[in-house]
Amino acid sequence: MISTTEITEELKSHPILRHAPSLLKRWKGNQARLFNLSENHRKIQLRISEDRYQNDISCLLISMHEPITMKGSFDWDNADIEIEYHDTYYKVVDAENHFEITCNNVSITEGK
Repeated sequence: MISTTEITEELKSHPILRHAPSLLKRWKGNQARLFNLSENHRKIQLRISEDRYQNDISCLLISMHEPITMKGSFDWDNADIEIEYHDTYYKVVDAENHFEITCNNVSITEGK
């Protein structure tokens, strides 16, 4: 397993997760909200920002493609996200907030 909580050579060489630790650290403690559940493209997105109800402010956007399982709330405060890669799937986890999504692929971007 590769996790964004521990900087390893595997993490540094992972094409998707290598930049994740710095992005996740920068947005830690902000508000999280799930949105954009798309059945056609089988994707759900997690938006982390200073105000989860404002769409025109800077945010961290984690897209989870082809979700498999989900547990937890749709929005919460004090986000502390970790992303794990397990050979064939990813887990987006916030352990303190009892949130977890297992999916086939993940992407991470900053923006509005």
